[in-house]
Amino acid sequence: MAITRTPIVDDDGTGTTGTVIDNAWKQQLYDQIDAQVGAGASGFGLWTPVDQSGAGLTLGLSTTDTFWVKLGTCVFVTMNLTWPTTANASPAAWNGWPFTPTRQAAGAVGYFNSSIPELRALLQQGNKLGLFGANGAAVTNATMSTKQIVISVLFTVS
Repeated sequence: MAITRTPIVDDDGTGTTGTVIDNAWKQQLYDQIDAQVGAGASGFGLWTPVDQSGAGLTLGLSTTDTFWVKLGTCVFVTMNLTWPTTANASPAAWNGWPFTPTRQAAGAVGYFNSSIPELRALLQQGNKLGLFGANGAAVTNATMSTKQIVISVLFTVS
């Protein structure tokens, strides 16, 4: 994706104030940005998280809030999930990433609309995203029953 380039000019015409930048330096900076963006396919789209707890749950999804954005090798995903009514005691986990993470998540943060204090998310082996409580114990599907969460995750890909 090419950057639309606009001239950077002196704000007041004196040559001593404002945003005067040498054009060659500016062009080199733009070229470096273009090269980084072009290093990996970039774009955005929707994705569908899939239950990986082994319970075969169908997670309720808000498709307007379950999307990905990729810039070079950096991927940002966000999801808005609602658990079905369940008594299943398996640890809550899901997968279905639009791209396969090459490393553990740089961070998994978000607003958790639930009664679980200090809920955390962690990208685990097999690229499953699991939920954990303040004590470090895995949160079960039964605990998440009928609850909604919104999570954003940033990770890298090859």
